[in-house]
Amino acid sequence: MLTRSQLEFLQVNILIIITLVEIELILGTIPNHPIVRLCAMPSATICFYLGFLSIGSAILTMQGKKLPFNMSSTEKGQPWKPALLAFIEDAGCIEGQGGVEYRKQVLKRYDASPRFRSLIMALSWIWGIGFICIAIVSTVLIMELTEEVGFGVGWGLPWLWAAGWAILTVFFVNNRLNKERDE
Repeated sequence: MLTRSQLEFLQVNILIIITLVEIELILGTIPNHPIVRLCAMPSATICFYLGFLSIGSAILTMQGKKLPFNMSSTEKGQPWKPALLAFIEDAGCIEGQGGVEYRKQVLKRYDASPRFRSLIMALSWIWGIGFICIAIVSTVLIMELTEEVGFGVGWGLPWLWAAGWAILTVFFVNNRLNKERDE
């Protein structure tokens, strides 16, 4: 189990994302004339990172690889689980104040329910591929449009996409959970 001195998987990944975004913004604003296209990239960078994390963890889960580190409450040496599961576990336990009991129940459900495991895996792929696609589209638009328009598109488009994807996810998850309940 996790000790107080360890960071949660979600916290570690947020720290990495913030570091990447800060590096882009610092490098983009150091020159006398800021590099506007670089300063427009943080949202796309977040999407690239989360996309590769989601897809990579899904692949490692499918291959049955062992964790080389603790992933929230899943200890080093245990079979890999999707990053999304760790994010749900951490967000509900810490940010949602569900505590250790919430964490245990999520993992218990994951271990007991093939439908729930399938749902988490499907969401990992759906969000992972979606993140990569929107990151690519945003990057191309940032580089091809005028600096001013590209800047707005770079900061706004990934967030608009994520809002729409989140709404679709709610319907998808409700549908899958209803099917599980009916069985």
